[in-house]
Amino acid sequence: PEQNKTAEKYDQLRKRLINELGTEYEAEHGGESALMKKVYREIMRSRVFDRLIFELERNEPGRHEEITANFKETVEAIAEIQARLHEKIDYDDLTHLYRRDAFALHYEKTMSEVSDNKEGVAALAFFDLDHFKRINDTCGHDIGDKALQKLAEKINNTIRPTDAAGRLGGDEFMLLLNNIEDPNFIKNTFERIYTAIASQVIIEYEKGGKKEFEVIELPVEKEQEYFASHPEQHLHRRLSISMGVRTFKPGEQNFPTLESALKQTDMGATFTKEHG
Repeated sequence: PEQNKTAEKYDQLRKRLINELGTEYEAEHGGESALMKKVYREIMRSRVFDRLIFELERNEPGRHEEITANFKETVEAIAEIQARLHEKIDYDDLTHLYRRDAFALHYEKTMSEVSDNKEGVAALAFFDLDHFKRINDTCGHDIGDKALQKLAEKINNTIRPTDAAGRLGGDEFMLLLNNIEDPNFIKNTFERIYTAIASQVIIEYEKGGKKEFEVIELPVEKEQEYFASHPEQHLHRRLSISMGVRTFKPGEQNFPTLESALKQTDMGATFTKEHG
């Protein structure tokens, strides 16, 4: 009976602390990522948390607040480190888009949903930046990197939170649209992406007797006005992409692996690049 009473007391204390710390964390960190919150909750269910309860039980009540505060600081530090590690593993350093492995998980999940659903189409796109090697050779790798970052930024601003964008490497990217019910959605989304990326230009100008380059936003309709007011600058190149797309119908089975599907879309992108 005494052992049962101790276990019950232990369990009650555990539940109270989880509730208190969880409420405090949500109040202080409500705007943080779902990943950070998830890591925090996982730690509260770990042996580290059990150790805290053991210390609370072993020490006099006057130290409960002190031990809880110290534990809370430790948990937050661990949670932040783990969240950063997750981000490092899942996201590309330059563009902050998904790396291949993280993107593959989204692909597999989407394919599973498509095969189970009777409605909702999915689309996988492969695309690359036109003349990327020439941009690097002529303008320098810093400008090439900035062009890739602008491309990634425009894609992220165009797609929905449920969609996924990833970087394969170099100037090669992947895009996954899911649960599409409007037949015009795919076409409209890609048109917005093309337009957004085409608004990015590389300008060139002389500075200290040396040719400099810069990536700026300049919609086509404002190009003439801009260069009229900046005669020292010249248009070097307007950014553009080539894209191939593969769609998946509701109820479709036997989906290709991500690698196979990307090869199919890559052929479409190559055709677009060669034939316009």
